Amino acid sequence: MKNRGGILICTTVLTILLGMSAVTENAKADTVATADQSVQTEQTTTTASVKDDTNVVVTDSQQANSTDVPTKNDDALTVPAPDVDQQPGGDWSVDPSTAAPQNNFYYSVNKDWLDQHKNDNDGTDNFSIINDKTEDNYEKDLSDISKGDKTADVATKQAADYYQKYLTTVESKKTNIDSLKKDIQQIDSMKNYSDLNSNMDELIDGNFDTPFAISVTTNLKDNLKNRLAFSAGTTDYTLPFLSLDDDSIAFRSKYYEEMPKLFKMLGYDDVTTKEILDNALTFDDLMFRNEDALSGGQDNNPEVVSISDFENHFNNVNFTDYINKSYPTAKDVEIDDSTFYSHYNNVMSAPNFEKMKDWMLVTNVLDNYYVFGKKGKEAVKDLIADDPSTDTDENDAFENTSNNFQTVMSKYYAGTHVSGETKTRIGSLIDNIISTYKDNIKSNSWLSDDGKSEVLNKLSKITVRIGGPTEIKTVDDYSSLSFPKYESIYDWNKEIQLYRAKIGKQDFDTTNERGIWEMPVYQTNAYYEPADNSINVLAAILQEPFYSENYSDSQLYGSMGAIIGHEISHGFDNNGSNFDANGNYRDTWAAADRAKFDDLTKKLVDEYDGIQFDSLVENGEQTLGENIADNGGVNVALQVAKSLPNFNAKEFFSSWASNWRMISGPITEIKYETNEHSIGPLRANVVVQNIPDFYTAFNVKQGDAMWLDPSKRVRIW
Repeated sequence: MKNRGGILICTTVLTILLGMSAVTENAKADTVATADQSVQTEQTTTTASVKDDTNVVVTDSQQANSTDVPTKNDDALTVPAPDVDQQPGGDWSVDPSTAAPQNNFYYSVNKDWLDQHKNDNDGTDNFSIINDKTEDNYEKDLSDISKGDKTADVATKQAADYYQKYLTTVESKKTNIDSLKKDIQQIDSMKNYSDLNSNMDELIDGNFDTPFAISVTTNLKDNLKNRLAFSAGTTDYTLPFLSLDDDSIAFRSKYYEEMPKLFKMLGYDDVTTKEILDNALTFDDLMFRNEDALSGGQDNNPEVVSISDFENHFNNVNFTDYINKSYPTAKDVEIDDSTFYSHYNNVMSAPNFEKMKDWMLVTNVLDNYYVFGKKGKEAVKDLIADDPSTDTDENDAFENTSNNFQTVMSKYYAGTHVSGETKTRIGSLIDNIISTYKDNIKSNSWLSDDGKSEVLNKLSKITVRIGGPTEIKTVDDYSSLSFPKYESIYDWNKEIQLYRAKIGKQDFDTTNERGIWEMPVYQTNAYYEPADNSINVLAAILQEPFYSENYSDSQLYGSMGAIIGHEISHGFDNNGSNFDANGNYRDTWAAADRAKFDDLTKKLVDEYDGIQFDSLVENGEQTLGENIADNGGVNVALQVAKSLPNFNAKEFFSSWASNWRMISGPITEIKYETNEHSIGPLRANVVVQNIPDFYTAFNVKQGDAMWLDPSKRVRIW
């Protein structure tokens, strides 16, 4: 299920796309098992394999006596809080309705909002609320545009028609599965790897679920050029783990109860379906055990192999013909997961072919459940949604439309929701913050002169983007495509994927374009992209509580100013500082400067580490990059605000605290469990404890819960 809420994911887009800083739940295997692994469900008595924390793959004989249950990594944010006399963050035992700035600043600022949302037991925050509202309004716009009740450009009309086609499909009592059924039968007809290889073009270009992915990525060390990348295949929906914990067993029970309903509509009998479902889980578990838990592309310096070495690496799977035909000039391949790559021949061994094929059948059927109409969604509702009662057909249609028409929808949204006056004001704010940042670097006490020169050069080359795209790139322009109304939405999707693959091949040797918006601008967010040294302010964040034309300068700089400063600071955090002014992965800092930076970051890790909020506990190392950005952003925004007429410190700091309104609950706990961002309320409180002006503005004195000894306060930027 998609996540309609959102922590402000304003780390780098690289982080978002490549999975930086994620603490995974289970370690993966260092060795490969090719033995058949049985599946345990409530309908069968065979033994389950366990996705555990060991570094070996469990064989059948080992499983028989295994009762291990996977546990969450000890570094996750939900470990019990340590007992300490006093720590940064303020007093969380006070009643929010009576809190004062001296004991809990976040509570004192947000008490009315917290009271208003106190019954949101699942948890919520500013971003979730705004995203839900924005999406609901956009859904209505798309419906009105498709019906002709609202005008829009041709590209947006095409997106609106797709939205309406998808919505009609998923709400229909009839099914239109002929095209899907044909493709499923084609997969099922494969007898060996030779058959797989002969279908490679369609499988990759048509975006089928496969246990591998060949894609085009940016060469991080020379970001004007492309290169190929190899990774494990991904699916829209996760298959059940073979763990023995109660949640996994319950999820598998739903899997065996619900998936047969779709396979029955495709003409499969119960016995055959059961075998397919068993094999799919066995193969999924095998892949899981032979991936690196900490990979996912987070390494900015990944393994790269030559084309010849890559093509010769595989025994049964043949990528040579596909690459030679599709990307004849490719010279090398970036390996997303070295562990998976090295074990791939054993995972894709001849004895595992049927399991692999059945995995493809299950994942491609599940990911296309909507083609089966209302019956299809109802059949697998527990497999596709965390909470089926809140996952509406409109949300479903919007998410899938966004996946295919993100740039088109972003252009429309920005054009209709961001005024010229707003762009001008935000542009001026950004100019002021960059200018002040430069002044701060010039007077920096720990950087060398050469280090200052490198940082100043990078600041001078930052690209600023506000609102959203103003043009549609060729790969996102579907004007040449025809989507006849009598075709299935499944056919529409295939046509789009094949078109995008064709353009990707054509553009492989061209210079990478700058100015690509990697995220939908109708999400409440901002981000820094290290690979082109840009800050990107998405249209949806330019609304209250983050922005208003009526805000005073002090309010504006405390809210959006601090967020902009945060994004700029990402260029100089523990990740962004490893990219040069042109966005290439190249550390330009001297060893002495890096050592001093590391010393300061260690102090920031120690400051945040172990702070408790409800059942969540801060992991200072995990959240380091975001904490560097938060502190740097508020510092520089405050400096600008103080230079402007009628500065009001209380307005500034209160606006900052208003950004991070949050009600704790299961949803927010899941978000923060392995997130690189600190917990919202702690973001509000800890940052201000590092700033002397806060103590003056709110008369915070030694002995108050919001007091932090000057020796423990940290400032990097």
